[in-house]
Amino acid sequence: MATGAEPTGVREVRSIGEWDPLLTSGERPSFLQSWEWGELKRRFGWTPVRLAYSDPDGRRVSGAQILIKTQRLLGISPRFGVAYIPRGPFGGATPEEFRELIDEYFKTLAEQKTLN
Repeated sequence: MATGAEPTGVREVRSIGEWDPLLTSGERPSFLQSWEWGELKRRFGWTPVRLAYSDPDGRRVSGAQILIKTQRLLGISPRFGVAYIPRGPFGGATPEEFRELIDEYFKTLAEQKTLN
């Protein structure tokens, strides 16, 4: 998902080489947040979105792999979806703080109509 206008401090991580060190260096790491778990879930129709949060000094302090699945009910309704963060987020931000950050991120994506 390319965004173009990501909220300050939140960005999408698109490489395993960046994601795995971020996950293992943070607090509360879980294999359900691993790159490999997201790729396994992709085989079953989920879209993994991996987000990292950086504080104003540019230090990565938290992250989350969000698994998203969208579909049409009976193939005719408008699309609806579900997103969840299995055993996350990890790192220094509390789940409540991270939720506020990703709410802003997904509002930006929805405005750009990049969530299919």
